[in-house]
Amino acid sequence: MNEQRKETIQKENRRYRRILLLVCLAAVVVGLLVGIGAVLVQMFDVTSEELFSDLIVLQAAVAVMWLTLIVTIVLNLHFRCQAKTLGVDNGGDWEAAERKLGAAMAVSAIQMVLVFTCFGIGGSQLQLLLWDGGMELGEYLFLLPVIVAGMAVCVIFSSVSQRQIVDQLREQNPEKQGSVYQFNFQKVWLQSCDEAEQLQIYRAGYRAYQAGVYTCLGLWLAVVIANLMGWLRWDSIFLVGVIWLVLQSVYAWNSRTGMPAAAG
Repeated sequence: MNEQRKETIQKENRRYRRILLLVCLAAVVVGLLVGIGAVLVQMFDVTSEELFSDLIVLQAAVAVMWLTLIVTIVLNLHFRCQAKTLGVDNGGDWEAAERKLGAAMAVSAIQMVLVFTCFGIGGSQLQLLLWDGGMELGEYLFLLPVIVAGMAVCVIFSSVSQRQIVDQLREQNPEKQGSVYQFNFQKVWLQSCDEAEQLQIYRAGYRAYQAGVYTCLGLWLAVVIANLMGWLRWDSIFLVGVIWLVLQSVYAWNSRTGMPAAAG
């Protein structure tokens, strides 16, 4: 029995070792292509300012902010209407209704991150253009309210939308507890979920951790290359390292008796 188990483990190791080698080879190829591209950019003396001007970045950030806000409003209304129809007019298909409300909540959360990112980029680029003298005061006074208003509308809509989604879920499921205005809402909500829902949440959390680790690895590679090109400074690598360290430390501490952190 032990020999058979050992053989099975060896087969799995050989199989996944080949996959890992192929992934490493692909990473090396991509790295070489990026490196060659970086050398060509330096040979032709193309700077990051020429590739991405401050004004273009600012305009793109403002456009993405408002576009994602409009798309999120439309999708949220669509999903919530579908959830209401499924719960009321389809014999009470609450499971399908919950999936629609979950989709609406996910869209709202993603949009919040995008808007915060665009607000930070837009606000910093706006100040930079004003200080460098590349923007007139009139343009600054016009764009500043546009950026601030986009941020404010996003926060208000997201808060109201998430409260309505949670309230609708609580109406359909009396066992669900927690108000969005509670500081420990997520903890209270998790405790009120059944075992199947908690298991799904834990699986989603682990997948989010994996995505975060792979993203940090990609960002680390990108900022290292950018530092070699002289486009960024060492602090960009430090910030990526801090996020990566927090992810790995929290996961490793909470899985001391489970899956090793290195397996992520």
